[in-house]
Amino acid sequence: MGTINRVILAGRLGRDPESKATQTGLAVTTFSLATSRYRKGPDGKEECDWHRIVAFGKPAEFAGKNVHKGDLVGIDGRLQCRSYVDKAGQKRFTVEVVAEKVEKLAAAAAAAATKNGAVLPPPGEPAVPLPTEEELANLNLDLPEEEETPF
Repeated sequence: MGTINRVILAGRLGRDPESKATQTGLAVTTFSLATSRYRKGPDGKEECDWHRIVAFGKPAEFAGKNVHKGDLVGIDGRLQCRSYVDKAGQKRFTVEVVAEKVEKLAAAAAAAATKNGAVLPPPGEPAVPLPTEEELANLNLDLPEEEETPF
């Protein structure tokens, strides 16, 4: 049986990307990506994971020119574990996502919606008004009883 090393993330950039080039001229761009979890932490706030992202070639060029801090971005790539020696001479280990595809998600959604004549709401507001708790309570939905979570 073969193995799979694939990572798909959608999150927001924590800082502007840093772009460089290798000695052979290959573009390299690095940035951090924040993803949130549905579970809330002890302080009641949503928990967040930070991911180191590195891209090479065309994805690096795209990220370096088109994405910025706070942008919603989709990443498709693979997980890479490597070691390096820091400035103090200490051997360090890191885990990063090597992005094979980088897509600016908010721009893609806006372009698709505009193409279809839709008007997008301001960021952070739902595209469709959400029902109030009272409206939800008055709906006569035939929902099954909640089951106990198996884990």
